[in-house]
Amino acid sequence: MTTGQKILRMCSYFRFDPLEGTLYYKNRGEGDGFKSYRACMAWNGRNAGRAAGGVRTDGYVGVGFDGGEHLAHRIIWEMHNGPIPDDMEIDHIDGNRSNNTLPNLRVSTRAENSRNAGVRPTSKSGVKGVIWNKRKRKWSAQITVNGVNKTLGYFDDPAEASKAYNEAADLYHKEFARHSVASPH
Repeated sequence: MTTGQKILRMCSYFRFDPLEGTLYYKNRGEGDGFKSYRACMAWNGRNAGRAAGGVRTDGYVGVGFDGGEHLAHRIIWEMHNGPIPDDMEIDHIDGNRSNNTLPNLRVSTRAENSRNAGVRPTSKSGVKGVIWNKRKRKWSAQITVNGVNKTLGYFDDPAEASKAYNEAADLYHKEFARHSVASPH
């Protein structure tokens, strides 16, 4: 099946609500892979008009389609914008993996998508781009640029380190910058 055929198939299976960012299953016909008219009617009774898929443990919306699970944001993007290039991803601008409204989706490289990620769950500081340097007994602001980790300075206060990270993120990551937020200590 060509990419164009796959996109046409997605458009025939799903309706997209642009305000909610949600896919809904459409009524399907007997020729859509059902063994019988009865099986088709049973599927339509259970699914047609209902939201397609559900939120997975990783926060993305997964949708059953063509015998497998697919990510809703990729289906939505392709239904409205055509194929996603092989070396590209779809980024959720606000970082909310289940917010699949079109204004919240954009094509990105893997590196750009990573720049827009929030603070890692394993972060000991809880602030993106900020770590505690035991040797110096200070907060260190760091940013990765073109695969190279850059130290931005050492600070007494994590809020100062966060500010340095945010300024560097704006400079280096541009529209993919995700700011860190330090809570006052």
